[in-house]
Amino acid sequence: MRANMPWPIYDRNGTFLIKKDFVIKSESQVERLLAHGAYGLVAEMWLPVEKPTVVEVVSKPKDFSPFKILEDVTSRLAITLANNDNPDVNFTDEIMALVEDIQRACFRDASEALASLFVLEKGSYSIKHSVDVAVLSGLMAGKSGLEAESHASVIAAALTMNLAMIGLQEILFQQDRPLTEEQKKQIFNHPRQSVAMLQQANVTDRLWLKCVLAHHEKVNGTGYPSKFFRITVSCRSTVDCIGRSLLCPNVTEGLSSTSVT
Repeated sequence: MRANMPWPIYDRNGTFLIKKDFVIKSESQVERLLAHGAYGLVAEMWLPVEKPTVVEVVSKPKDFSPFKILEDVTSRLAITLANNDNPDVNFTDEIMALVEDIQRACFRDASEALASLFVLEKGSYSIKHSVDVAVLSGLMAGKSGLEAESHASVIAAALTMNLAMIGLQEILFQQDRPLTEEQKKQIFNHPRQSVAMLQQANVTDRLWLKCVLAHHEKVNGTGYPSKFFRITVSCRSTVDCIGRSLLCPNVTEGLSSTSVT
């Protein structure tokens, strides 16, 4: 099964999930969308559209463009994160499939993968941000000589680091007033809450969880939520790079308090 979506799809809370013309590749994707709530806006659904067509499965050179790969990853990530609490979905496998595609895009052309941060602008802010950080972390982790398994864990962490505040990110992206106290609390606590949600989704990879927990920590101890001090940084960036937590010796303590085994 391969069919183009005739209009954008949103979840029951109105959060953007997938863009118009995204290709649904399997019945399981349809089931996951319906389970979480899949809605179209009336104004968009009534626009003149072409009849959805079945896409012929043919491998073409353009299918392997890093731009195309990462655009597809962005749409699939929205569906996967929205179904993190679905017991019928193997969340780890779904995320690792996206990790493999990001690695493939970075390996094929690192420059194009990096350019995707500026060229690919469709989709929700929160999902695009996670993919951007995953690409940056993947490129830098690859340069650092990390083992393949650790490399994958870092990218997986980047894709899921804000799991607990996807909806809030969308609100803040449009908000033109100062943060409320409740929003500040949500932001401060989201690393721990994201770890808890990942554990609930049966994620057991300690490095993955460790990176999510520490992705806002800073080398001088002024980060959050645990204010880890003297973090050894293996990956540096001016953006929120998940790789900074790779060799943080104190993250284990924080993980213990978050019930990581």
